[in-house]
Amino acid sequence: GCTDATGRLWNASLPEEWSDAQCTDPRRFQQPPVRAWAALDVWTTALTQNNMRLVSNAGYVHPVGYRGMAGLYMHSDTMEAARGRDVLLQWWETYRVGFGAREFFSSVAEVDNAMRGIAEFSESVCPSGTCAPGTVRPLCDPSDPARAQEMAAMAERGLSCDGGWFYSPACDQNRTACIPVVMSEFKWRFLAYCEVAVQKSLPFAITWTGWEQEKDVVRKLTSMRFLFFWWGPDSAFATLPPAMPVRIYFDESFTNLPTATNPMIMLWGGLKDIDPVVYQVLQMAAFGDSDLTTMMIGKAIGKSDFETACDWLQAPTNEAKWRQWLLPPGGATEAAQPQADGLVLGVILAGAFVLALGCCAAAAWAVWAWRRSK
Repeated sequence: GCTDATGRLWNASLPEEWSDAQCTDPRRFQQPPVRAWAALDVWTTALTQNNMRLVSNAGYVHPVGYRGMAGLYMHSDTMEAARGRDVLLQWWETYRVGFGAREFFSSVAEVDNAMRGIAEFSESVCPSGTCAPGTVRPLCDPSDPARAQEMAAMAERGLSCDGGWFYSPACDQNRTACIPVVMSEFKWRFLAYCEVAVQKSLPFAITWTGWEQEKDVVRKLTSMRFLFFWWGPDSAFATLPPAMPVRIYFDESFTNLPTATNPMIMLWGGLKDIDPVVYQVLQMAAFGDSDLTTMMIGKAIGKSDFETACDWLQAPTNEAKWRQWLLPPGGATEAAQPQADGLVLGVILAGAFVLALGCCAAAAWAVWAWRRSK
């Protein structure tokens, strides 16, 4: 996301703010930034979307260390059932007609009916607590006036929906052969997956529900077998029984479906002059895939960002890593001495908390706070 000239933060993760968060108009954004002085989880796709706000203010950029893994996932027991029959559901070509994937998934009609029949909702989906069945439903529906904009975007690409779903030509004439795919938001790669299904003859029926609604679908329809959109690192399904969901891997040649991205740390150049120690810690900070998996599980079981960060900080296997973040340039053995005023630090890391995965920002902050207490 980005912060505009009034100090408002626009969050690219929220569908209703996505357009404003692209930061394409340099006249709307501040220099120096008011709130966002550091971002710890910038996906590389943001750097290819004319994101002038990020690029123009970046004084330092480097990979955070872990990989971002957005894509199609399945419940782990679906994968295990197929593996017991020597069918590898983790590879995309297995989903072509005749390769054996279809028998391990529920029908589109079964998933559609189960989705519309959900009667107990999370608070984020139904704040009033009085929502009726049908609140969660497939949204790829040309009969819904609220979907006119999305239907027009599909029509421009020669795509269309019927009864809530897009049916790939590979199964449109025999819809019982389609494998159901539940996406989060229309703008989150929905069109890309529809086009891949067409181009690669994958028998997919694809819809979207909204991210909060998808969480209810995946968590509650545990007896159904379907594909769904997710990404890592994220806590939403990290503790989904019986095990964390399993991802499908697509060929690297699918340029519109990157198999992984390397999130970046981006620091405003002026931060180095305002507080060189904070700048150094964030410049050195790095987290691996296993770090983030542990953090997301902590979040999923209800721990706060601060508790999760403290767990990471106190783990004996991590101490050598974060102590390196505190060494002054040149590799001297005595750790740098923080000089920043606490209020300034709070402003800096408030921006990092908003823009980053909170656990990573909290972990970096915890390292700084630990050193200051010594």
